Amino acid sequence: MVKTWLTQAISRSMGELTGFRPVRKYPFVERDFRYRKNLKILSSILSKKYLKTKSVPAGHDQIADSELYSLWQTIPGGHKWCHYFPFYDEVLSKFRSRPVKLLEVGVFRGATLALWRKYHHPETVIVGIDINPDATRFDDPNSNVHVRIGDQSDREFLNEVVKQFGPFDIIIDDGSHIVSHMITTFDHLFLDGLVPGGLYIVEDLHTNYWDSHRDRQVSFVDLARELVDVMHSPYWQSQSAEFRVGDERRLISMELPQIAREIKEIRFRDSLILFEKASELRLPVAVVQPDP
Repeated sequence: MVKTWLTQAISRSMGELTGFRPVRKYPFVERDFRYRKNLKILSSILSKKYLKTKSVPAGHDQIADSELYSLWQTIPGGHKWCHYFPFYDEVLSKFRSRPVKLLEVGVFRGATLALWRKYHHPETVIVGIDINPDATRFDDPNSNVHVRIGDQSDREFLNEVVKQFGPFDIIIDDGSHIVSHMITTFDHLFLDGLVPGGLYIVEDLHTNYWDSHRDRQVSFVDLARELVDVMHSPYWQSQSAEFRVGDERRLISMELPQIAREIKEIRFRDSLILFEKASELRLPVAVVQPDP
């Protein structure tokens, strides 16, 4: 019993300190990611029926009622997960009636640049960045499509792109999918490269669970989870009365981290996370109606 407890304690400590944990097979260590413990944690909280495994059938080959998917089928050379299209139809439709500025990280074969060009207002400015110099062949200023070559984790490069074309109404990270790149790009662009009311979307977050793309202990999904808590920071050291209309204890203002003031919404979908930037953040208000 003592030996088992000690082994588990050493394993936990090793994971926390190094990001690795010991295993029985060569090379006797493996990355110790938080998500691998989630089902065990949930099993101690939820009833067993929530974690009972069931067979899931393959997805549909066609996406019904998606204008974006219909456009996508007319564009050669693309690669995109099919369940993204209804999501993009839902969140981007409000930007179609007016010119906006859209930045996409990752050009690849130019298919999504062509998609956004067909989908959005003809005066919308579409900017793609990529580390591969071959992507310049998709640069088409006459169609308001611009391509710039650089590293998505290079702050100076991103600042130049924002200075020349931004700030942007929509930013989509479909770049390298390396965890550290996702985090660094968000760090550079969300506050300084996105307009109030704008959307910051990160694609292909399933790669956060693949060792080939996981180059740091804290993933982008982990970051987003932490930011959910930061969104709720007004409540960390306060009570309901401090937000209640007419209560003498109501707060006039509160000091909050800058990022808490800038996030209106965080939306999770399979392999997608959307951040909506706040246009104006005020403290929440509680109204207590009189008894009937």
